[in-house]
Formats: sequence, C-alpha cells, structure tokens
Amino acid sequence: MSGYSPRRPMLGAFINGPSAQILTAMLKREEVVRRSQGLPPDLRSKLLDDWDAMAEAARVYRERCEEHRGEWPAERPAVSDPGPDGVHAVLWPVRMVAMVIGRTESRVRQMLRWGDLEGVKVDGRWMVSEDSVGDYGMKQLLARQAA
Repeated sequence: MSGYSPRRPMLGAFINGPSAQILTAMLKREEVVRRSQGLPPDLRSKLLDDWDAMAEAARVYRERCEEHRGEWPAERPAVSDPGPDGVHAVLWPVRMVAMVIGRTESRVRQMLRWGDLEGVKVDGRWMVSEDSVGDYGMKQLLARQAA
C-alpha cells in the first residue's frame, strides 16, 4: 500500500485548466490512440475518454481566458509562416503563456530572453511557440516527479 493520500476524497484526479492546456498540447490524441493499441479494449476506451475530458477542460479554460482578454490581434494565437520543414508553428501571445504556465508576463518575457522558452517578436511583441510551452510543461512535470 502506498503512502498516497488524496486531498480530495474521490476516485480520479483533479486537473486544473493550465495543466489540461499543457498536457493536451504535449500529448496529442492521435499519439494516445497509437500508443494505447495494445491495451485491453475497456482500458483503452477509458483512457481515451479521460483524454477527451482533459481536452474539454482545456477548451473551457481557453474560453474563460478569452473572456478576460482584450480583442487585439496580438492577444490571439497565430500561425507562423511554414518553416524549412513546411510545418506551420502555432505562436501564443505572452499573456496567454503566462496564464497557462502560471507565471507573470514579465517572467515569461525573461524566460524568452534567457532561452528557457522559444519565441519570436512580431510587431514588437513576443509570440511563444506552442511546442515550447508544451516542452516547458513537461520539464516542470518531470522536475516535480524527481523531487
């Protein structure tokens, strides 16, 4: 028996909006489908249902963030021109990244300057790579697990 004692008496895990946003950005549904092919059908179905619920939590979180954000074009995610590999990068404004990772906007800009996050300046404003946000979330998750 483990020493784990949940803070909330429930079967399952609580996930907040920023975590759902980061996890669904890092782990695409297609990857879950592919990697779960060897699981028993009932377990695989439950796993995919949980992923769908997490994606819905992320969607609701994004909608709630949108309600509190201005309507300026720089405040919305943008899609970059294709890179050398022909892939378009999704770029997030600093304010959205700050909400998702739980840091201040000035801290996110500092992380960009120091290279902890990848981004580009568009019309004088930082835009952060969605992949970079996912990578940051994964590093934070691994650091917590190691502690």
